[in-house]
Amino acid sequence: MRYLVGEKLDDQATLRTKRGGNESWTVSVKGSRFKDGWEDFARAHDLCIGDFLVFKHEGGLMFHVHIFDPTACEKVYPLFDVAKDDQKMGKANTNEKKKNVGKAFLSFKGNAMVKPVEDPQFKITMKTSHFKWWTVCIPADFGRENGLGKRREMMTLEDPKGRSWEVQLSHRRTGHAYIPSGWRAFSMANKLGVGDICTFKLVSRMDNKVAMKVSVSRSKSSV
Repeated sequence: MRYLVGEKLDDQATLRTKRGGNESWTVSVKGSRFKDGWEDFARAHDLCIGDFLVFKHEGGLMFHVHIFDPTACEKVYPLFDVAKDDQKMGKANTNEKKKNVGKAFLSFKGNAMVKPVEDPQFKITMKTSHFKWWTVCIPADFGRENGLGKRREMMTLEDPKGRSWEVQLSHRRTGHAYIPSGWRAFSMANKLGVGDICTFKLVSRMDNKVAMKVSVSRSKSSV
């Protein structure tokens, strides 16, 4: 807290993230440590050993927290609180099933359709680590919602030129899915660079076969 000299501080900090829109978490502060409330924050954001957090100071004891996994990929969270939505519907303890209808992935709880997800996709901004370790992680929430990374399997990526690439999809003990092999060939063939934004669109998840279509938005530095 030595960098906050001159600030009017209290014994509680407010933490904001990209999860849940404008939702925030209140955590008590003791000395230079977070105490009561931190466990709830960690659980809500699926924090694991190896994750690292960047706290952006917004005045007083208010911080915007950016959360990255061990591969330096920023974690992606839903803009709604899934648990609260489940409780409102009285379905918090039912088993979740996924069904693919055309290109719409529907989430079911019991016999009730909860949230249709049209064209499920996620974006990753290429960082130096992606070219050092030649691996790409799948956002935790996206992986769970679409049943990815539960076991090692092959996945097909279609690049912007319509070419198909076979890559391996695996998982860590934390449950995070990632691409451990095949990404280097895809990356080099498509001349990806730091700052490029890759959008991964799930187009097929049937019979243990996964297929994604990848589009690329070039950064000014890589053009």
